[in-house]
Amino acid sequence: MAKTSYLVIGGSGFLGSYIVQALVDRGEQCVAVYDLARPRGPDVIKGVTYFCGDILDEKKMVECLKETAASTVFHTVSPVHGLKESVYYKVNIEGTRAILSACQSIGVKCFIFTSSASVVWCDKDLSGLNEEEVAIPEKIYEAYNHTKGLAEKMALQANGVKSMKVAALRPCGMVGPRDRQAMWRLADAYNKGQHKYQMGNNKNLVDYSYVGNVADAHLLAADRLQETFSSPTGVDDVSGQAFFITDDKPRPYWDFPRMVFRELGDDGQGIVELPKWLCLILAFFSELWASIFGGLPGFPRFIVIIATQEQWFNIDKARRVLGYEPRIPLEEGVKLMVEVLVERERSQRTFGDGGIKEHSLDILLLHIYSPLNHSSRSPTPTSRSERKRGNVIRSLLVGSLPDDLAACIRTTTTANYSITLQPFRSRMRLDQHTSERYLVLGGAGFLGSHIVEALIGRGEPSVASFSQSPPADDDAIAGASYYTGDILDEEVLKDCLKRVTPTVVFHTVSPSVRNKGLKETAYYDVNVDGTKLVLNTCREMGVKVFVYTSSTSVVWSGQRLSGPNELEIKIPDKPFTIYAHSKGLAETMILRENGVHGMKTVALRPPGMIGRRDRLSMWRLTQAYEKGQHKYQMGDNTNLVDYSYVGNIADAHVLAADRLTAASISQTSVDGVSGQAFFLSDGKPRPYWDFPRLVWKLLGDDGKNVVVLPRWLCFIVAFFAEFLSNFSGKAPTFSRFAVAYSTTEQWYNIDKARRLLGYEPRVPLEEGIAIMVDWWKARGAKQYTEKMEAKKSR
Repeated sequence: MAKTSYLVIGGSGFLGSYIVQALVDRGEQCVAVYDLARPRGPDVIKGVTYFCGDILDEKKMVECLKETAASTVFHTVSPVHGLKESVYYKVNIEGTRAILSACQSIGVKCFIFTSSASVVWCDKDLSGLNEEEVAIPEKIYEAYNHTKGLAEKMALQANGVKSMKVAALRPCGMVGPRDRQAMWRLADAYNKGQHKYQMGNNKNLVDYSYVGNVADAHLLAADRLQETFSSPTGVDDVSGQAFFITDDKPRPYWDFPRMVFRELGDDGQGIVELPKWLCLILAFFSELWASIFGGLPGFPRFIVIIATQEQWFNIDKARRVLGYEPRIPLEEGVKLMVEVLVERERSQRTFGDGGIKEHSLDILLLHIYSPLNHSSRSPTPTSRSERKRGNVIRSLLVGSLPDDLAACIRTTTTANYSITLQPFRSRMRLDQHTSERYLVLGGAGFLGSHIVEALIGRGEPSVASFSQSPPADDDAIAGASYYTGDILDEEVLKDCLKRVTPTVVFHTVSPSVRNKGLKETAYYDVNVDGTKLVLNTCREMGVKVFVYTSSTSVVWSGQRLSGPNELEIKIPDKPFTIYAHSKGLAETMILRENGVHGMKTVALRPPGMIGRRDRLSMWRLTQAYEKGQHKYQMGDNTNLVDYSYVGNIADAHVLAADRLTAASISQTSVDGVSGQAFFLSDGKPRPYWDFPRLVWKLLGDDGKNVVVLPRWLCFIVAFFAEFLSNFSGKAPTFSRFAVAYSTTEQWYNIDKARRLLGYEPRVPLEEGIAIMVDWWKARGAKQYTEKMEAKKSR
């Protein structure tokens, strides 16, 4: 008897990966996956063949089907809720049509379509109805549900065409390990303290199911369809049918989130119940705001309705016809999900003298990442349970993608490309597909070296650095290629690009704002002229993606800024410093180049960064500490500012590059990143002097007897320092800019980066400072001491 060959379309995703695992576990030997991205590390399933491609590419789909000789196909691909309508029509309808056509053309026998219980949603309570009692509505209530319903109808209408048997399964909300939708939202809500708020009275019953149960149902449906071919005279009550799939235990809507919050450490007390009518009013204004200023509403009415309406279904048909029986109850599924995530976190990292070290797994996030605080109220987890909760949240954030980012990845073409935004990267061969080639301009510098490290750390085979000088021996990263030269030297720059032939370029080069020895012309030479030359060269060499490191300072002109987003604050005509002005001109230039000759550009605006290899900040702070200057403070320290650990910023750069690469390859309009600027920070503004105080504390300071210098006095002293510098011809040792910067509030909203890039700062500032100081004591301090001694000898 010939072996059945299976192809799981979307097999790198949540449900798809469980279907693949279930097939392998029962001994199937011919299992393949077709998806936009290969899974990573522990998510790669042995014995499975992985193909990369877009479901809209019918030709590539046919090639995959022929190569695998698939006789049974599972179609699990779909965007998640909350995206533009065009995404759903493109993927759910056009994509499903392309898949069906490809399957029919090569003679696939069995086709199982993953639909959704939401296809029958019609804005009213649905209590225990079966497949015959409720139909897919004609009216469009919501784009995801509508397009999934149309796709289901299309799939079932294909039943019998060219002898292909089709069944559609309608699962409810699924939970389990590797869930990158529900768990992302719940962990984020818990981390922000939002888990104490509840929409509605929680009396509405809904369905949930453990993802493994739903995968079981898919295999049962495939088996029953195959049986109709072996027994053609028997009763066929499977093909052409749809089946509701749940755990058959409807429960109040908020019970599932409460289970997760409890596993994360919540005591379940102090819940604030928000009336449905109030939530609908708030949602209305959210949608109104989005309609006026563009974008998607952050809080649509659909979310309120789903959270407060009853919706559960009868699964007797699946039991009777498929033999389906949910094996794992929801409570056990939630515990398993959290336990697996904690265990994965534990297996990925060990702690030694050198800090956090990587295991053999190729982790997306480097060893600089550590647990996030489990809530804003408790900055440092201390107890065992608190550390566990912090680790769980870190695992969720490390191993997750926000919905709109995941959906964009699943709707873009990846011919000859391997998307790298899944939580782990496979070390398997790339077959005939080629990977992206990365060039980091300034890759031997502070931020640039961390970007290089992040790319190498996740297994990118082609990463190069172009800097004015090579890295120090201790800072060179194995696996990266290093080129030296000046970005103002066109010939040398072109030669480097010809050698590397990069598809993605990160431009991190810039003179430091804190380098007092630089002339004003140096900023314009490097930031403006150098960036212009880099852009022209990249365009000429066919670079697809260009990520520019801008700065939050480009929008600051000395005023108080408390949490504005990118739409609420623009680059001023007269910035506060030459550095900011030149960086702003460069950013504007780069974003205007977006789309020219097919190159996509994006600008990232980080705040002050700290971390390993930060010689400038640590040098100055160490010097101030040794001179006793750390006992003086400008201003009352009530002004909040942004900081971020450099690894977080490197993470954002890689996320932006991956998002643009996906959009560039697919040539899709589903792209909210290209041509955009994004504020970045650690998302927790704090008083300006908290950062240096934390450093000095680790250097031995007791934090006592700090002398607070009034702001007005500092400005007077700075005025005279600048006045005297006019006569000396040297840069002032104390400037009004330094006073304003140290005493003015300046922090920004990073929701745009969170929403569109999937950015989430992994390392809190306190831990980043500890890592930085440990590195300084081990390496940087030695260089500092040698230079100080040499200076004294002179």
